[in-house]
Amino acid sequence: MIGICDIRDSRRWLHRGLLALTVAVLMLGIGCAADEVDRFINEGDGHVKAGDFEQAIAAYDAAIQLDQERFDAYYNRGIAFHSKGEYDRAIQSFDMAIGLDPEYPAAFYYRGTAYHRKGEYDRAVKSYDMAIRLDPSVALAYNGRGIAYYDMGQYDRAIEDQDEAIRLDPGVAQFYINRGNVYHDMGAFALAIEDLDVAIQLDPEVAVAYNNRGNAYGEIGEHDQAMQDLNTAIRLDPELDLAYNNRGTVHDDEGQYDQAIADYNTAIRLNSQYARAHYNRGNVHLRMGNDELAMRDYNQAILLNPEFAAAYYNRGLVRGRQGEHERAIKDYDTAIRLNPEYAEAYYNRGNAHIRLGRHERAIDDYDAAIRLDPQDASAYNNRGNAYREIGESDRAMEDYDTAIRLDPDHASAYNNRGVAHRKSGEYDRAITDYDAAIRLNSEYAQAYCNRSHALRASGDEDKAEQDRSAALALGYDCTR
Repeated sequence: MIGICDIRDSRRWLHRGLLALTVAVLMLGIGCAADEVDRFINEGDGHVKAGDFEQAIAAYDAAIQLDQERFDAYYNRGIAFHSKGEYDRAIQSFDMAIGLDPEYPAAFYYRGTAYHRKGEYDRAVKSYDMAIRLDPSVALAYNGRGIAYYDMGQYDRAIEDQDEAIRLDPGVAQFYINRGNVYHDMGAFALAIEDLDVAIQLDPEVAVAYNNRGNAYGEIGEHDQAMQDLNTAIRLDPELDLAYNNRGTVHDDEGQYDQAIADYNTAIRLNSQYARAHYNRGNVHLRMGNDELAMRDYNQAILLNPEFAAAYYNRGLVRGRQGEHERAIKDYDTAIRLNPEYAEAYYNRGNAHIRLGRHERAIDDYDAAIRLDPQDASAYNNRGNAYREIGESDRAMEDYDTAIRLDPDHASAYNNRGVAHRKSGEYDRAITDYDAAIRLNSEYAQAYCNRSHALRASGDEDKAEQDRSAALALGYDCTR
């Protein structure tokens, strides 16, 4: 069956990140000195503490113009650029500082965070490596490298680094939050909850810890506990868009669509660039049959994040429902290009090809879907239909058999196998399969019609007419 993409990590969102940069930790303080260079550096430090980074940078520039060998001026200017989000310029400043003092671990650490913010994870790891080599006792460096490994999908190495960060400084709530994120994405939700419990014990006012624990509870179906945590996160931080989005997913899971949409609306109001909230709201609209509203949200999600494979996939579903199969295929193409392991996209692209009469291309897509998910009974069922259409009845029968073995409650597979039996003149076996399909779905109009044909072919006109009448009553045009 065609279904809405329901991958958890594409709906929920965890807070994860490096510890906030703090002036007290970062700045190389300079005592009040008489010379002009020190005056400019002290002036820059004051501007940083006041959050006036432009003025800070101007002061550090002035110091550097007077003395190009002052490590602290380059280093602190790097901090100011980093705080402004100008990561390239921050890296340039840290590079200059490192050139003057290659033994100062903090410069490597914060250069790593700048690379990290840019998404250059390999370079970030190399900088963290140098910070750790120079000072193996700095928990922040292990934490930063662990997050980089997490973002690279190297979960085992991420756990090792977060373990070491926690061993070195067990009192930092953010370290447990970060390790909990890794466990979450590994599917180890109980371990994630344990870490978030500790984080909350260490700092009961951290909203993101409740947000992330609520996600973990949602993943294991404990919706009451999830809702409690997400409510707490919102109470602690009414501007936390992530928590509204995630509470929306719980409402969605519970079938509370109006409440879900209300939460997604709030998340989007708080963060107009929140692609996932648009995507999730689109999913609710799709479930409610509001295709136009769903399409708007998927379009916006794609505009905000052109790499959002699931948004293309679900937009393809809407276009398929509207009969725009060529456009649906283009969306599935994009989803597969972005995620070549996207079994559902291959499956639904195969369905679109079937509707356009391209049975061989459909078979290719079902082959890919089955390779990626060998337990998908519907993919076997639909591939069986494609084989049947091109006259390969034996291969069709094999696929129907496999679909039924994988899912003994797959009514469509029984119906389709019944069609195959009827076409080969095996009316009794066809009737048995139609019986099973109707037993599983008493309103399966097509199965009544098909059984009517098989009964008529086997000489039982009375029962055939009863089934034809049943199909007609269900709105299916069952002609003789």
